[in-house]
Parts: sequence; structure tokens; C-alpha cells
Amino acid sequence: MLALALTAGASLLPCLESAAAERLAGNVWTVERDTSTVTIIDAGRKIAFVYDAETVIRRGSTDQPIGDLKRGDRVVVTLADETPDALRARLITIAGPPVAARFPLAMPSPGTP
Repeated sequence: MLALALTAGASLLPCLESAAAERLAGNVWTVERDTSTVTIIDAGRKIAFVYDAETVIRRGSTDQPIGDLKRGDRVVVTLADETPDALRARLITIAGPPVAARFPLAMPSPGTP
């Protein structure tokens, strides 16, 4: 029985790897509306993908316009499929505010209002 369960579990691994490849996560680097391209950075690596009229952008349970994506936003991207020249997003979930909003780059000096 245990061998059968292990064999069945092993046969699911390729399926799980495939599902994991359909999502990206990172911080927004650029949003280029003229080419419908968003570039994110994850672990120092830039990843570009395209969006279209069918792409849903969501913060919490509310749909947002593409203009709400800001540099530094933490996002999770679910890919629709891969085209010959680009990745295409099906869903962009805004998971957090821009990094600068969470961690200010400069602290005011003492005595500064």
C-alpha cells in the first residue's frame, strides 16, 4: 500500500512543478502602457510580461486599473500562457504597498518637522 501511495505521489510531481511555473512574484520595476508591459524584479532578476484587456488587476477583493500599479508594489502574477515572445498575465494581485512606503529611504533629522 505504501509503495502504491509513494508511486502515485511521485506521478503528481510534474503536475505540481507545472502549476508552480504559472506564477511569478516580485516588486514592480516598470509599467509601460504603450507596450502593455510590466517588469518586476525578484531576487535581482528582471522579468517582463505583457497584459491585455482580459488581465485582472486586484488589490484585496477590489479590481483596480493598470494605473494603480506603482514602482515597488509587491505583486503576485498568474500567467495565462506563454507566447513566442512574451509571458502574458491573467491576474496581477497587488500584495503590498511600494517598498518606499513601508521602509522610508531617508529618515528626517532630529528637530525637522
